[in-house]
Amino acid sequence: MTLRMLDSITVANLPAGADAYLGYVDGRWPTFAEVRARFPGRPVLSMAVFAAGDADGCDVEAGDLMPSQLGLWVKRQIFRGVRRPVIYASASAIPAAEDALTEAGLVRADVRLLSAHYGAGQHICGPATCAYPGVPACDGTQFTDAAPGLGGSLIDESILLDNFFTEASVPLTQADADLVARTLLNFDGVIPGPDGNKANPFWTPARVLADLGQQVRAIEAAVAAKAAPDPAAIISGVMAGLSPATLAEAIAASLGPAEAALVVAALAAKLGTP
Repeated sequence: MTLRMLDSITVANLPAGADAYLGYVDGRWPTFAEVRARFPGRPVLSMAVFAAGDADGCDVEAGDLMPSQLGLWVKRQIFRGVRRPVIYASASAIPAAEDALTEAGLVRADVRLLSAHYGAGQHICGPATCAYPGVPACDGTQFTDAAPGLGGSLIDESILLDNFFTEASVPLTQADADLVARTLLNFDGVIPGPDGNKANPFWTPARVLADLGQQVRAIEAAVAAKAAPDPAAIISGVMAGLSPATLAEAIAASLGPAEAALVVAALAAKLGTP
């Protein structure tokens, strides 16, 4: 299953019924706000043509963003909370865009790739469907600029993967559960199992994900207990190993013998030390 996305610089030409639409936030034809208002309830992919623009995606072609600007732009959008910002470029330019992302320390999984490839029919670009060398499997392809629009107009049409606007499901393997279990076992002694066993069988792979809320509450309680201020305990720990005589000598050097004796007696009474 795939999604059908339409766009046009003339919003009035866009028909209803598509799965999604695209609109620009800047440039000569800022259509995003109008498209979103025209098709409420439908996903609208916001696109920027300038490096200063913030959107879900950016247009990489002559006169718009350059590949050298991609790294900073993508990182800024990720920082804003955009899930996998979209890179739109002609199919032949996609490899150069990927190279620019790599130079910026980004990987393919950090972005969605929307290629433009006309004349090859309805398809999503990839090694098996695209004649251009080095084109990876894309997330969508704008395959025509001559789709039928309203009033006899011609508009752009794209085909997208069905998870283009959603997070794909990630299966949890036993290896994942084992990794989580080993991580939690590092808390042994700080967050004991409910049975009090030092071996902490409570945190086994079979049970580690059984009640995540219970695990989180246990961590919160243990950390709170460890962080709870106890002035007497802190003072006792600091004073451990210091005898009254040692204290007296140090205090006497500053206050004199009589005052030192009074201070040491008061400390001993306060801390319960002999």
